[in-house]
Amino acid sequence: MSDKPEQPPAAPRRKLHSPVTRAAIAVGVVAILLVVLLAAGGSDWLAQSYRNDNDSEPAAVDPPEVVAITPSSDRIVPLLAIDITCRAAHEAPDSLTYEWSATDGAISGGGSEIRWTAPDAEGLYRVFVTVTDMKGGTDDGSLVLTVRKNTPPEVLSMIAEVGEDPGWVIPGATVRITCDAQDPDGDDLTYEWSATAGTITGHGPLASWTAPDETGMHWLTVVATDVYGGSAKRAIPVTVSRGEPPSIKGLRLEAIDTHEFTQYRDDWRILAERKCAIEVLVADENGDYTYEWSSDRGTIAGDGPNAVWQAPASGTSTIVVRVINSSGAASSTSVRIVAWSFSSCCG
Repeated sequence: MSDKPEQPPAAPRRKLHSPVTRAAIAVGVVAILLVVLLAAGGSDWLAQSYRNDNDSEPAAVDPPEVVAITPSSDRIVPLLAIDITCRAAHEAPDSLTYEWSATDGAISGGGSEIRWTAPDAEGLYRVFVTVTDMKGGTDDGSLVLTVRKNTPPEVLSMIAEVGEDPGWVIPGATVRITCDAQDPDGDDLTYEWSATAGTITGHGPLASWTAPDETGMHWLTVVATDVYGGSAKRAIPVTVSRGEPPSIKGLRLEAIDTHEFTQYRDDWRILAERKCAIEVLVADENGDYTYEWSSDRGTIAGDGPNAVWQAPASGTSTIVVRVINSSGAASSTSVRIVAWSFSSCCG
C-alpha cells in the first residue's frame, strides 16, 4: 500500500461553443430584447432616436457681407452720371437683394450695380447700400464721393520750329509744331490742330505743317480738350515768303501805368485795362520796313517798330506784328498777354 495521498478526481472538461454557435446566441439575445422593448412601448423611443440621427436641422447660413463698393470714376463733376457696383460675399449670391440710397443726387437701376447722377453743386456725398439674403440676414455699406467742378486745361506754350530765321518759311517748307499743355485736374487731353492754309497733321501735342504756295501770314491753331469738355486754345502766325524777309530778333515789353506786369512762361500778365509798350526788334535796324500791328482784344496803336497796347477788362489777347521789307517779303511774330483783376484772382 502506497504512502502517497490519494489525488482528487479531475474536474470534467468544459465544452466550448463554436463561433457560429456564439453568433447565433447573440442574435437571439438581441431579438429577445427588441421584443421586450416593443412590448413595453419602446417604438416611439426608437422612432425619435432615428429622427435625431437622420433628420437634424441644417447648418446655419452666414449673413451676407459687403466686400467692396466701387465707383466707375473718381473724378466727378456736377450732373455727371457714374456707375456704382457693390460686391457682396454669400453662399447664394444670386438670392441677394440690394437697397440703395444717397444723401443727394439721383439713383437709377437696381441690383448690385446702379447709376448715380451727381447733384449740380460741389461737395461731399455719401451713397448707402443694404444687402439682404432670403433668411433676413443683412449687411450695410457706404461710399463717400467728391463732386467738384472741372478746371479746363491750359496751353503753356506753342512753338513752331521754322529754322534759323524765326517767323517765316518758304512755300512748301515743313514746320514742326510743339504744344505744351497741362490740366490742373490731371485729366487726359486730346489735341485738335488746324491751319488757315497749307496742310497740318497732328499726333497728340505734336504736329507737322506743310506751308502752302500762297505767300503771306498764316495761322496755326491747337485746341487742347479734357475728358469733361474743358478746353484751351492757342494760335501762332507763320509767314510764307519767296524772298528773304526781315529778320525779327524778338519783342521788348514794358509796363506804362502799372507795376502789375510780369512774364509767365511765354505769356505776359497785366492788370486789367492797363497799358504796356511793345517794341519789335529787327536784325537790320536801318532797313526800310513797314510795320503792321494788330490785336484780337484790347486796343493797340502802332508807330513803326513801336506800339502801345491797352488791356481789356479780362481775358487773353494775342498781339501780332508783321515786318515787311521794300520787296514785299514779310515776317511776323506775336505775344500773348493775359489781363486779370484783383477780384478775379482773389474772389
